[in-house]
Amino acid sequence: MSNDILEFAQDFFSKLHVQIESLEILKNDNNVYTIHLQSDDSSILIWPHWANIEALQRIITMLYASKNDEKIKIRLEINDYLQAKEQKLYSYIDSRISSLSGEWDSYLLPKYSSYERKKVHSYIAKNYPNIQSKSSWEWIERRMKLIKTTTNAKLTIDIDWDTI
Repeated sequence: MSNDILEFAQDFFSKLHVQIESLEILKNDNNVYTIHLQSDDSSILIWPHWANIEALQRIITMLYASKNDEKIKIRLEINDYLQAKEQKLYSYIDSRISSLSGEWDSYLLPKYSSYERKKVHSYIAKNYPNIQSKSSWEWIERRMKLIKTTTNAKLTIDIDWDTI
């Protein structure tokens, strides 16, 4: 299937008149494929605040699924932009956590997308056993809070939903 997606992506970007330096498809897990694209046209494809990447991911996923009757998810990586963005996010989280070791017991983070919040929750759970991340508020106003804990307690959820 990776070869089919590669051909589809090459055709898609050539019809958009995007100069392709290199194009590679990697299969992640559960029918998630990453298209690694190297191009001098990256500024057009990414746009400010990576708005075009999200739109292109949806369009490519929907077009491919409609032509092939397969449910897949496409992640688009252009000139390693998302990887750099992720590293910048982690660096910011590290700096906020270092401020927690001082006089502050908690820190309210700026608004992030659900994908970014999931990344941050996972990163903190993996790397900081004494820090708890918690999301609060609703939908577009949803924000994360970092809280310094004194124990290595992990969040558990009761199967019967009686306690958390």
